[in-house]
Amino acid sequence: MQYEKKGFSDRRRRFFGFSSKQLAEKVLEMTGSKSDIVYKPLPADDPTQRRPVIDLAIEKLNWKPQIALEEGLKKTIEYFKPLV
Repeated sequence: MQYEKKGFSDRRRRFFGFSSKQLAEKVLEMTGSKSDIVYKPLPADDPTQRRPVIDLAIEKLNWKPQIALEEGLKKTIEYFKPLV
């Protein structure tokens, strides 16, 4: 789940390229949690696959993510650690 140059500089990478399961597994790994990943039925209108496209934000807002996934998760985990 590493990306080039802090995450997202390759505009050809039109989606984040990892599943919800992979993200959950990464969070469990980084937190040292022994929690189980729980699978529940999706709502009927839920998309079966998400592939966010950030090209519009890049083009119209001159914006692009500046922090790689693991770095962002680390900061998020540190923020929530004292709150849990």
